[in-house]
Amino acid sequence: MNRLFFVLLSSLLTVAACKEDKPDDQVFDRKSMLTRYADSVLATGSIRAATAMGTLLDSIQNLRSEGDIPALQGARNAWRKAVMAFQELEAAQVGPAADLQVQLFGNYFPVDTNGLKSRLANGNWGLNDMATLRGFAALEYLLWQPGIAEQTLAEQSRVERGTYLHFLATQLDALINEVANEWKGTYKSTFIAADGDDVASSLSIMVNQFNKGHDHTKRYRVGVPTGYTGNDLTGPADPGKGEGMYSRSSALICEAWLRAYQRVLNGNTPYTQGVGLLDYADAVGVPDAQGRTLGKRINDQFELCYTAVRNTGNDWAGTMKTDRQPQINLFNELKKLLVLTKVELPSAVGVSISYQDSDGD
Repeated sequence: MNRLFFVLLSSLLTVAACKEDKPDDQVFDRKSMLTRYADSVLATGSIRAATAMGTLLDSIQNLRSEGDIPALQGARNAWRKAVMAFQELEAAQVGPAADLQVQLFGNYFPVDTNGLKSRLANGNWGLNDMATLRGFAALEYLLWQPGIAEQTLAEQSRVERGTYLHFLATQLDALINEVANEWKGTYKSTFIAADGDDVASSLSIMVNQFNKGHDHTKRYRVGVPTGYTGNDLTGPADPGKGEGMYSRSSALICEAWLRAYQRVLNGNTPYTQGVGLLDYADAVGVPDAQGRTLGKRINDQFELCYTAVRNTGNDWAGTMKTDRQPQINLFNELKKLLVLTKVELPSAVGVSISYQDSDGD
């Protein structure tokens, strides 16, 4: 009897240990969290991006009609608002946004300036143009093209430049609205139903896609123009390879992306607080030696990233070649954040990082 007792006790301890190793819905309502993401975070981010894009499309149509500097400034302001709203979509590339490759086709940089100038001169653009000739970066170049006076840019917008701007904006508007419409269809229920923790689950997809987006920001938004190859500073600054250089919006866009990324990790929107991945990690994890939960450590690191990005100023093209230390500091803070979200967060919620990168972090 004693032997039987110890066998049963051992079995119970083994089951208990297994349950502690793998977070489950008895600890946290994962389906409720996924419903929150589907209803109020992921889908609505695409809707807000679509609304801002519609305003940009209208402003470009006005620029085509008016062809003056006020209309040009109006289009430029609408571009800034739309590209910042688009960061909500970039930070939450799950489901339709990933399938349609909105980051690639909506916001690829650096843009192919020679290709854009050739198409503008010859009028030979088309729907199948490569990602280097599309999206927000292409619109930015045509609205701020260096070496051309504002008055000339505005006047040219009555003719071929305006037609090209409108074509690019319409193409981008269709892409963003397709994402929003997919969420309104059957994908929402598909997303909520996949409430497991395997590689095909919504939990795993979110953790991977969110980190993939942060990898992109660290590497391409900041690293490459600063002179990094992977995690090594190997060359001089090359701001022409970055984002928002013509409009002097580099830091604004980077901070907008960081804020969108922080919101999706927390299950928040710009207007509401919710339950998200960091709440899940805190519910199933344990605090560190200082008593800080993983969620607090990640949110604290976001604050350090905000300070670092503000210290860079917006005119990276004008400052990086003489002093890139602020961008180096930002890169290092983003790398610390990536360790938390790519290593510690997946471990806490019981999923694996399955996408490939070449940085080794």
